[in-house]
Amino acid sequence: MKRGKPITLEEIKELSDKWFPIFNEVHSRLPEGATVEETLQVMESLSKLAGAEIAAKERDDSKFFYYRGPEVA
Repeated sequence: MKRGKPITLEEIKELSDKWFPIFNEVHSRLPEGATVEETLQVMESLSKLAGAEIAAKERDDSKFFYYRGPEVA
């Protein structure tokens, strides 16, 4: 995908192949009757949680390479 150019049908298909399995997995774990909007809200929360966990892991991994001082919470 190039910036400033319209997305192609092929690119939509590739992105859909990545996105819909994630959506379906999250939706299948929600209570019966959950709406698409509720599923998207849960996906957003999971994305934020994943970002925080990745950042924490990277922070922990970097401690092996150099000392950054005590962590301030």
